[in-house]
Amino acid sequence: MNRRVWLEWISRLLGLVCTAVVVVPGVRYIIAPLRRKAADVQDFKRLTLLEDLVPNVPKHVPVTGSLQDAWTHYEETKIGDTWIIRRTKADVAPEETHVDAYNMTCPHLGCDVQQGTGDTPFFCPCHNAEFNLDGTPIRTHKRGYINPAPRGMDSLECRVVQDEESQQWWVEVKFEEFVIGASTKIPKA
Repeated sequence: MNRRVWLEWISRLLGLVCTAVVVVPGVRYIIAPLRRKAADVQDFKRLTLLEDLVPNVPKHVPVTGSLQDAWTHYEETKIGDTWIIRRTKADVAPEETHVDAYNMTCPHLGCDVQQGTGDTPFFCPCHNAEFNLDGTPIRTHKRGYINPAPRGMDSLECRVVQDEESQQWWVEVKFEEFVIGASTKIPKA
């Protein structure tokens, strides 16, 4: 083997190593989201103290938790908003208290549902969708048009639990997002 052939092979080998150093990490970076396993169970998020809720008065409570996009993990960031409503009177024992939670996202086009006044407890300012205190849509409107919301506000699984250390009663919600515009409540994948 002469020196020219030997240098040619060494050059090719160095080129291959340099290409691998760039390509292998790049490919792993691109396919990393495909290899990541999705979380099977969404856990409950502790939102507010039970004693802070006034019976039949909605309270806006943001939901915080960790988020994962394709490559980045975000710790304790806002992941959504809820309306929390205590359905039982304040003199009812905490373990017997009933609390409802609704996703604040309007099922029509995804705007934030706001607290209304008078006979309209909730409304969406984007297209004037209106909802009752139980989340059902108000079908007729004072202005003469039909509510554009295809379904009621999306209810969330909710529970009242006692903290073992502080002995305080908390409201926890299993936060989910749902497909916008569908006539039935379909969880987003």
